[in-house]
Amino acid sequence: KEVAVKEGQTLMDVMKENFEVEEAGGFINGIDGIMASESEKTYWHLVVNGEDAMTGANEIELKDGDKIEFDLRNYE
Repeated sequence: KEVAVKEGQTLMDVMKENFEVEEAGGFINGIDGIMASESEKTYWHLVVNGEDAMTGANEIELKDGDKIEFDLRNYE
C-alpha cells in the first residue's frame, strides 16, 4: 500500500494512521489483526529500503520514497 508521509513522521506514526496496529515498546506486534505470537514463535520482520531494521518502528523516521516491507516470520 502506498501512503503519504509528512516530514518528521516515524514509521509507527504512519502505520497507526493507515492500519490497525498493535505495538509494545515501539515494536509492532500486530497489523490489521494479524498478530505475532510467542507460542507460535512468530514475529513481524521489518525491512526499510532493502535493509533489515535494527530499531523499533517508533525510532524510524521516514522520508518520501522510502520502501517498507513487513513479513511475518518464524524464529527458533
